[in-house]
Amino acid sequence: MADETVTVPTSVSQNSRYFLTKQVIDDSVRPGVVRMGRWRAPDLKLTNATQMIAQAEMRLDLVAYDVHREVNLWWTVAWASYIKNVLTDLAPGQVVQVPSRLDIRKALAGD
Repeated sequence: MADETVTVPTSVSQNSRYFLTKQVIDDSVRPGVVRMGRWRAPDLKLTNATQMIAQAEMRLDLVAYDVHREVNLWWTVAWASYIKNVLTDLAPGQVVQVPSRLDIRKALAGD
């Protein structure tokens, strides 16, 4: 089995939480199969986060859209707010941290 590291393919968005995850070619399945390596969590520092109070029926993708105009950054809100399960861990009245766009960019750049 020959594994080699490859660059991040275009299918992984730069805003994805998997952007820093190394990928390998795994020829043991079939030649050229790309697999994700072990996930490396971005080091998301909250230097300029926005705080919101969770309302009933609040969804993290909509929070990310309201602040950043991108629904796919919902995971940054969950990560910063210590929400592991978006269906059960978000309660009305809970303080939700929304990282700044600069903090997200720095985390995804590995800075």
